[in-house]
Amino acid sequence: GGIDVHRSTEGGINWGKISYWNGGDCDEYVHADIHTIVSRPGFPDQILVGNDGGMDYSVDAGDKNANPDFQRRVRGYNTVQFYYGAMANEANSNVMIAGAQDNGTQRFTEPGLNSTRRVIGGDGGFTAINPSDANIQVGSFVFNTYDLSTDGGKSFNRMSADQSSGRFTNPTDMDWPAGTLYSAADADELGRITRIPENPSAHSKVPADLGGGRISSLKVSPYTDNRVFVGTSDANGGRIFIIDNAESNVTSVTEITGDLGNRGSFLRNIDIGASDDQILITFSNFGVPSVFETMDGGTTWINKEDNLPDVPVRWGLYNPQDRKQVLLATDLGIWSTNDITAANPGWETSNAGLVSVRVDHLSYRASDEMVMATTHGRG
Repeated sequence: GGIDVHRSTEGGINWGKISYWNGGDCDEYVHADIHTIVSRPGFPDQILVGNDGGMDYSVDAGDKNANPDFQRRVRGYNTVQFYYGAMANEANSNVMIAGAQDNGTQRFTEPGLNSTRRVIGGDGGFTAINPSDANIQVGSFVFNTYDLSTDGGKSFNRMSADQSSGRFTNPTDMDWPAGTLYSAADADELGRITRIPENPSAHSKVPADLGGGRISSLKVSPYTDNRVFVGTSDANGGRIFIIDNAESNVTSVTEITGDLGNRGSFLRNIDIGASDDQILITFSNFGVPSVFETMDGGTTWINKEDNLPDVPVRWGLYNPQDRKQVLLATDLGIWSTNDITAANPGWETSNAGLVSVRVDHLSYRASDEMVMATTHGRG
């Protein structure tokens, strides 16, 4: 297995495709990115194929004289691997969009495990909905490819098709009052699209002295205009900076790594608490402390790992109603504390109704204090 399923009837000397992810080369569609192939015991011609879209089943893949047939086997089984999610900021609304690995950007309009509609194709990534106007929505494809909807997610038009910079699933945040999207670009660069939604600019790359690092996490300040907090990763990464004047082509960059360790680790997420001085950061590595907080703008960082298991922590979220309360999205579901300021926060699992599945993103809406968790697997 690779992108498609291949078979040899000559002991591995020659190989041929027996499935096609795009459905254009033959009738036998099997979802792209094959992860596992299992033969049915006692039935050597039959196989079950696991992939990014779930499972497909063939009764004749082992018959060298057959052009194998495949059938989907995902009824009632959610497998989608979401990265980011966003909600309309309306109490009790079920309008949501979420970007998924290999399954595009999906639009939700009903509660529960119901069917969604794919509104952007390919790999989905960052999504956002304007909290003041749910008609304005942003979705993305890989790297710095972004799409805009002005009709509540019913249709999207491309704002940027830059696939030469940024990361595959690109760190991004919106400054909605300013109408500006910020993103990762290349080393020592901040990506930017302005004038959203009226007349989106071309995607630009703004120089920013990040010590040779490339952005891996990004958070627009809710308190200071044109200020963006960024974390960097790569060989010289694990550092955190404040970028001021982010709306201009001449930025002002201040490093606030302070006494933070974890150099070379992947700084995955930044959240801002009651002021720009209260900052929560998380790392998505094994074998390193995963959660830190500062109360003095980065001069001093305090390790808040405590009793967390050694797993990647992919997102951290302050409760806006009580900044002592924090939710974490990890590879073992959601964890929480009622007092992040304590020397030992005493993390507890918060997985009732969820299970210990990898969670990539947490988003909050103020209208009814709803939190959305996007799971990478189980849809």
